[in-house]
Amino acid sequence: MDIFLSAPFAHPDILDVLFDDDTAPVSLRRATLPDHVLVEDRSGMALSLLRREGGLTEGVIVTAEAAAAARVTFVMAAFGAETAEVPVDGADGPAVVLAHVREKAPSGPSRIAEPRNWTGERQMLLHEIVREIAGHIGERRPGEMPALLHGICFRALARVRGRSTDLPAVLRRSPRPGDVEVLGLQSGYAKYFGVEEHVVSHRRFDGGASGPIERAVMVSGDGVTVVPYDPVQGTVLLIEQFRPGPHARRDTNPWLLEPIAGRCDKLEPLDESVRREAREEAGLELGRLVQLPGYYSTPGVCAEFLTPFIAEADLSRAGGVHGLAEEGEDIRSIVVPLEVAMEAVASGEINVGPLILSLLWLDANRSQLVRDWGASSAA
Repeated sequence: MDIFLSAPFAHPDILDVLFDDDTAPVSLRRATLPDHVLVEDRSGMALSLLRREGGLTEGVIVTAEAAAAARVTFVMAAFGAETAEVPVDGADGPAVVLAHVREKAPSGPSRIAEPRNWTGERQMLLHEIVREIAGHIGERRPGEMPALLHGICFRALARVRGRSTDLPAVLRRSPRPGDVEVLGLQSGYAKYFGVEEHVVSHRRFDGGASGPIERAVMVSGDGVTVVPYDPVQGTVLLIEQFRPGPHARRDTNPWLLEPIAGRCDKLEPLDESVRREAREEAGLELGRLVQLPGYYSTPGVCAEFLTPFIAEADLSRAGGVHGLAEEGEDIRSIVVPLEVAMEAVASGEINVGPLILSLLWLDANRSQLVRDWGASSAA
């Protein structure tokens, strides 16, 4: 079978995942698909082909045996790929195009995906996405995969950013190559969030190697939080919503006070993620931002890495119920003096770690913030 794969799926790193040692392609050669352009959705992570007269999409023709064709078809199905035979420049005859082919541009913001822009972080991201999809071969049906793509994408983005994390190691160990040996990895559950079962051996503090250690980790992708602060009124905005975690613990009150927060599920700077979440969860436009040091929320069981912010905001008219209907959100935002919020921390009414940490930082640094911001509102 001759299969056309558009760039950036034609990158050697992606092809290495699409075709493992047992399903190596018979041949690869460059090709172009006329009257189509590659587009990316508003997240910047989902790719599809848009029919456009005069357009041209670069890629490769892969000649593959049945097993290899089945493997790549499974992976591309996660992207909503359709199988259609179309003329491809560079093929001996019609080739099977494996891509999500659109007659109209995707709803919401989208743009032409230039292959030259899919380098660096973007190419590593696609590699991570394809690798996780391929890990489901034999475990799931192809038709199940498109519904899982969103979670796969933001988990992949977290892994890419995790590999580029470079924080000080003054008090803690500086790792060396070989300090951690991966002995096994299985995805026990994967949907919006996932659970990975890791078997590792790591270097002990006495210099020896630990025995095989089995650990299950919840992989939820990275997140951002923000506490809006009005330096004129001396108030902060908190949000309240029902949370399944306390409910699962049988907490008598599963409605929690929290900071505005959200997943890093788009290829965008962290400050843009924060501003978007503030609009969605509180109907609020933020002013200047202060980024605090990021942290792992519960590193013994969860891969979540949070980056907190304090934001300048005019809270004189803030409040009400907000959230995205399509995500089932029912979020109440309330505005209180910072002193009242700190009393709620002391009493235990505020019992969410990210909010406690941000409020403690804000309480300790509010005078400096007022000086830096000139006590001016964000209106």
